[in-house]
Amino acid sequence: PYLIQFRGKGDDYCSQMEPLKEQLRDELGVQIRTFEVWYDSTNLELMQRLDRGRCGGVPFFYNKRTQRYICGATTYANLRAWALCEPCEPILPPPNINQENAVPQNAVQKWIASAGESDPHRPARATAKHALHVVR
Repeated sequence: PYLIQFRGKGDDYCSQMEPLKEQLRDELGVQIRTFEVWYDSTNLELMQRLDRGRCGGVPFFYNKRTQRYICGATTYANLRAWALCEPCEPILPPPNINQENAVPQNAVQKWIASAGESDPHRPARATAKHALHVVR
C-alpha cells in the first residue's frame, strides 16, 4: 500500500483515527499500512526518515505517491483527500479533539476564565484548540 500510518500503541489520538480509517476502507477500498513506533525502533527510524522533523509525533500519516503527510488526528474530509492523493492540510485537528478529553473546570477556574470576558482592555486568550500544533 502507498498509504502509511505511524501510531503509538495505546495513544488516544491514534485510537480516534481508527473509525475514520475503517470508513475510508469501506467507502474507497483503500488500505492504510500501519506501523507501531513506540515499541519498535525500526518503525520509529522509518517514521523519522519520512517525517524529516515536520511532525515529531503520532499519529503521522504519509502518502508515498504524493509525499503528502498529516500530523496528528484530523478530520475525515482531510484524511480522505490525503488518501485520494488530493491536496490536504498537514495540521488540521478535528474540531472536538480538546472537548473529548477536557476535564471539567472547578468554580475558581470558571471564575478566572470568565473574568476577562467583560473587560475590553484585556487581551484575548489563546485556547487549547489554537495550541494543538504539537502532537504527542
